[in-house]
Amino acid sequence: MPERHGVSTCGQRETRRADRCHRAAVNPEAWDRLRVTARRQAGAFSYDQALEAGLAPATVSRYVRSGLFVRLAPSIYAMSGSPITPTTREYAGLLRLGAESTLSHISAAAVLRLLPQPSVPWLSIPAHRRAPARRDGLIVVRVRQIEMLRLGDGRRITPLPRTLVDLAQCLDQRELTATYLTAMQRDPGVVADIGATLDRLGRGYPGVGLGRKVLDEFSPEMESILGAELFGLLRPHCDELEPGMTVVLPDGSIRVFDLGVRRLRLDVEADSWAFHGSKAQQNANKHRDTDLFVAGYHTQRFDTDDIRRAPEQTVRRFLAVLTRRERDLAA
Repeated sequence: MPERHGVSTCGQRETRRADRCHRAAVNPEAWDRLRVTARRQAGAFSYDQALEAGLAPATVSRYVRSGLFVRLAPSIYAMSGSPITPTTREYAGLLRLGAESTLSHISAAAVLRLLPQPSVPWLSIPAHRRAPARRDGLIVVRVRQIEMLRLGDGRRITPLPRTLVDLAQCLDQRELTATYLTAMQRDPGVVADIGATLDRLGRGYPGVGLGRKVLDEFSPEMESILGAELFGLLRPHCDELEPGMTVVLPDGSIRVFDLGVRRLRLDVEADSWAFHGSKAQQNANKHRDTDLFVAGYHTQRFDTDDIRRAPEQTVRRFLAVLTRRERDLAA
């Protein structure tokens, strides 16, 4: 027991001595400046920023060896204990690649709240620069024309139109269309901006062909166009069919139907695969239909293929639903 107590006391003395050496070696103001910089960048900072804050090169090297600074990439660090998030890695990538780099593709779309944030950041650099041999958890794309928008938090991203065009390089047509529609519904004016960006980048730019195809086939009014097609298909068979029918549910919430038959408490929806193809939207549709069912309404959905490729079968299904609703409400 005395030996253990003696060892413990020596250990405590060594710890106190190390703390005193640390306080003597580091200018508290320099340390505070570095902490402010790191906080502003989600925990990341560069070797140059540590020197600018006032730390000596030898001090930075010693902290790296001791584990006080955690290496994220060459010459990029975080303070020990700081959470390393996807946003931290975005800042680390921007610091490592320099002022000409920018978050792009899925990372830029995530900042713009169009897609979930990826675990591995996407960044673009000018084509004349070489991507680092070791990416260290980065996806780096070399592009002929760099476009960037500087955010208030210091990050750089590609502007919305360029981001949407670039997404054609990493999304399939279905995913790209859904993302275009989300952006268009927020700002219909982005359609012209996408078209101008596609024209400026030209046919040789990766993804322009798919982006042009999606832009030509869809528009912000895609849902209403499909609904109008369905209305024209079904209206000759039901005079009571009402476009844009609005109902108030018992809980006071309001629902707007693509088409509806008020007397039969029937909701008829036109679902484009572009907008309704995502799992999140399918879950939202399921909850909506359940709420309507509880309130006494029946929902019948027709997708793009039903309306455009199998119109006769769609009419037969609709007539069968009318007959069934007549029978159910009369019972």
